[in-house]
Amino acid sequence: MRYIWPLLLIYLFLCLNTGATTIPSSLENYLKNGCFEKARDELIRLSQSHPRSIEFKRALARAYLFMAVQELWKAGSEADLEKIKQILSINTNDPISLYYLGKVELLLKNKREALNCFKKALLIDPNYVQAALDLALLYEAQGNYTEAKNTIEKLIKQEKRGVCIAYPYIEELLKRFSWEENFLKVPQAKLPLNLIKLPKGRVCLLVDKEKQRLLLYLSTPQGLLLKHIFPCTTGRNHFDKFKEGDNNTPEGVYFFTKVFDEKALAQIGGDYGNMAFVLDYPNIFDRFLNKDGHGIWLHGTNKDFKPWLPQATHGCVVMNNVDLLEVSHNIHLAQTPIIITKEIKWVSATEIEKWQKEITAFLNKWKEAWANKDFATYEKCYHPKFRSGSYNRQGWINYKKRLAKNRKHIEISLDNVGIYFYNRYPQLGQVVMVRALQTYRSDAYEDRGIKTLFLVKKDKSWQILLEKWQRIK
Repeated sequence: MRYIWPLLLIYLFLCLNTGATTIPSSLENYLKNGCFEKARDELIRLSQSHPRSIEFKRALARAYLFMAVQELWKAGSEADLEKIKQILSINTNDPISLYYLGKVELLLKNKREALNCFKKALLIDPNYVQAALDLALLYEAQGNYTEAKNTIEKLIKQEKRGVCIAYPYIEELLKRFSWEENFLKVPQAKLPLNLIKLPKGRVCLLVDKEKQRLLLYLSTPQGLLLKHIFPCTTGRNHFDKFKEGDNNTPEGVYFFTKVFDEKALAQIGGDYGNMAFVLDYPNIFDRFLNKDGHGIWLHGTNKDFKPWLPQATHGCVVMNNVDLLEVSHNIHLAQTPIIITKEIKWVSATEIEKWQKEITAFLNKWKEAWANKDFATYEKCYHPKFRSGSYNRQGWINYKKRLAKNRKHIEISLDNVGIYFYNRYPQLGQVVMVRALQTYRSDAYEDRGIKTLFLVKKDKSWQILLEKWQRIK
């Protein structure tokens, strides 16, 4: 490295005795992107063709200087980095020197100084793509997502055609920064309609596909509490899942059936990170809609902390490993719901209360009709397209009548009731899922199990479209 100081003197002499360098833009881009040897070789050729050109001599000295800096950089010690700082700080009118000075400041953990270097480089050369990218990523690391987004937007406006061709991922970065800018914003004094009712003490995971975030809610005696918001990424296509391989993430309410730890995932292979939770997709409503596919998981990633972009999976919900580990402490198999929605519908607490009262009143009417063997009312509680296993509506009513014949006393209770809004469907109307612990008692029989109901309302009253019961073992 002894030759670096003579090179520096030559470079300074040339800088002080010439005006602005006019070299081909391709050579300038070599220097901007760290391709110093390519720049050197091309400049040697040009200098031989134009032996009197002081601009090419200056550029060649500059290329050699950056090559020497690169060698010091590889050495990597703090003392070497301080030497580079001294060298690069001499010419603060050179955007490339400023850019690499910023990179050195980052290695020395001087983030404020690095930020200023990148900003100065861009003031001199607004088309300096790499400086803009590093500035945007530094803003992102500091949590300043708005400035990260603005920096990339300026770059795209500055060089509308060339920049996105040379760096096709820039628009993806812009998408990511826009996502990060908005994902923490939650309407004040509003609640997600998706969570009409969550059993007390339970946790729910709410995945917002529009903003690519996972919200963790806890049901407390005072009401719903938003505990955390985490970034996540979902399917490459932004629609509900209907077919195997469509790269869509399904929309609905699901429960976890199985968990794989890191050791089990290593045997499976693939990019699943530190753990994976299996969703019960497709559920009975998915099958009613003729959806297919399988293997929808909530899992981590083997990549670094934030390498992935919004909407980047084949259909799973993916989080970084650190966040997923935190979320995992709140997941109980078959109990914790994960609600995936295209976008959250925010409503007032009064509106939530209205939905709760209306659906609870319907459930009470249904239970009372069943307990009282009032099959005229009981039948009206069921939708014409009702299904439960192999039963249609008439088959189901006939089955219940046969069971009730030999029962003098019937008592039904629903505990730990969860009510979850699905969506509005053109043919069905509003759809909600009800899931509860059902206890059935009669003079001759008693059982307990998980009751799942899908209710629909197209006009004025709710009806049961689908029903499933699963005994607790």
